[in-house]
Amino acid sequence: MVSSGELNVQGKQFGGEAVFTGHMDGDFVAEVQVRLNSGKDASLYFRYLDPDHWYRARLQGTPVGAVFLEKMHKGKLTTLDSAAAFPSDPDVLRVKCVGSALEVWYNPAGTPGAATLSATDGDIGWGGVALSGWDALFDNLKVGYDADDDDDLDGSDDVVIDEDFSSTSVAPTHDDAGNLTKDADYAYGYDAWNNLVKVRAQNDADVVVGVYAYYADNRRASKTVTNRGDLDGTTYFFYDGLREIEERNGAEAVTQQYVWGHEYLDQLLMIRGAGGTWFVHQDANWNVIALTTPGGDVAEEVQYQPYGLPQVRRHLAFGDSDADGDVDASDNTARTNALSTYNRAFDADFDGDVVNTSGDADKEAWDASYNDPAASTTTVVANRGFSPTGNPFLFTGRRLDAETGLYHYRFRTYHPVLKQFIQRDPLGYGASGPSLYQYIGSRPTYYVDPLGACGEGSGSRVTPDNLKEQLQNALRSGHLTAEELQRFRTGNMRTKKAILKQLYHRTKNRIWLTFQKMVSRPEFSRVATSSFWRGLGVIGAFFALENTAYAPEIPWHLSNDDDDDGIRNKYDPDSEYYNEAAAAEDYDQDGIPNEDDPVDGPNYALWCYLGVCMPISLEPDMDGDGIPNHLDPAPDRKEEIWYGSQDMDP
Repeated sequence: MVSSGELNVQGKQFGGEAVFTGHMDGDFVAEVQVRLNSGKDASLYFRYLDPDHWYRARLQGTPVGAVFLEKMHKGKLTTLDSAAAFPSDPDVLRVKCVGSALEVWYNPAGTPGAATLSATDGDIGWGGVALSGWDALFDNLKVGYDADDDDDLDGSDDVVIDEDFSSTSVAPTHDDAGNLTKDADYAYGYDAWNNLVKVRAQNDADVVVGVYAYYADNRRASKTVTNRGDLDGTTYFFYDGLREIEERNGAEAVTQQYVWGHEYLDQLLMIRGAGGTWFVHQDANWNVIALTTPGGDVAEEVQYQPYGLPQVRRHLAFGDSDADGDVDASDNTARTNALSTYNRAFDADFDGDVVNTSGDADKEAWDASYNDPAASTTTVVANRGFSPTGNPFLFTGRRLDAETGLYHYRFRTYHPVLKQFIQRDPLGYGASGPSLYQYIGSRPTYYVDPLGACGEGSGSRVTPDNLKEQLQNALRSGHLTAEELQRFRTGNMRTKKAILKQLYHRTKNRIWLTFQKMVSRPEFSRVATSSFWRGLGVIGAFFALENTAYAPEIPWHLSNDDDDDGIRNKYDPDSEYYNEAAAAEDYDQDGIPNEDDPVDGPNYALWCYLGVCMPISLEPDMDGDGIPNHLDPAPDRKEEIWYGSQDMDP
């Protein structure tokens, strides 16, 4: 917020993201005018990489006036030097870093003279300038290079940032293709297919943050991060369909693996990597809300603003065996014991033993997590903008690039601060409505868009063209197989409706229910024209050949599932167990007699599976398991009981 040309910061003393960041380099001078404004403290950060890695000069007003030189390294806070101070509003903080030499001046006048605080520390060799504090006001921020080595920034020096905060907004710019090329923090570059391929610091074109490469089908092949401290390095991605199942570093060593569920494209179940093994928990919109350890302890929890800005709180790091919030000497003792007596808190690869061999996942995870126990203060960063555990999948289960704060939505990149995509919708206005950049019709708590191309929720009228586009998207995402597409094309209206309802249950996207209600209308029945299906047929053939994950074989016990509802039972018209009277209860002809059928006095229960709940009818449920299917031991169907050992229904 701007007030009289000053930046008003309302934050927290520890944790959280710094609010102004800029100018990445190793050696520089930075100074800022500070007014505590009856607040608690104000900080000028330098070599700021992320909430776990920085130096800062901190002016404290209460409880005792003081100025500190502090370091946060791997989540541990250390005071390098301190002195008494008497805040006078305004005050000036100046820092200078040259190699491992760090200096701080409090209210320098004229020729600065000896520094107020100093230390020698080389743990963080590169980073940016940032501001944060508790109800503090900042003005006249300068960052540059002390050309004449007189410990200040004057006319003879190279000043690269001279900010008086008269305006805190930066007008975004776009290229001819409509791609965002600049915001307040970064400059963006794209390839001919509008894929984001390079991100640079907005105020320093020489500072490249990320470089990204893609396969021919738009899946991301790799990314290389620079100038981001511990985030630096090259990552290669390996897939099963559209899902990333493994990451490797620049040396081709496996660094992380992912286990996915079958309920939804971005249903993440487990992460295994250098940071240990974590089980993933998601809410109804598939937002990752918590990670737990194999022992069931909450390691990390996440909250979100409506448009996806995350706030991550880490409870436990890998190796925190006593769950006290840090990894210290007592945990080191426990790990030594675990080498002979198994303790799964130190079993990073979840293979049943704890190994101390170089290159083993257990040792690598421990080395990355364990910090110097001699640090004066140990703290776990309370709130940050990405996962300290190393989980990249957050909002709606999509990947957050920690180096930029942007989400990778497969076919587009999403900007949670701007609350929109940074590229135009590839499906055009017909899918997105009046804006080609808006995120799911500005209803982020109601819809999801795993491809970045759905356009669902845009408020545009449902048309046969929408159905074609949605089926194409479902085919690309693996929600629809080529075989199902063929059955939709050739089947009767009941088959079409059953497939659309199955797509709803798989994706939790209500547009399939809308199509199910409208598909019998004349204008929708005409979508099965030769031109429509010729286009989809080519796509279906491509995906069927490209990856068998897009066209899996039907389980043997469903081979006679004639109504395509996923359950072989008495409602299948061609089944030897077909019960015409029971099928007559299926008023909406979706192949499943359930709560959607207008039957008087139904008996309902709530079926919950993997966090998804829905009411079901229990009238034909003969075995009381909550699922009316071929396993119900009705007297006239005893021969079906044999299938019980192969019950694939949840």
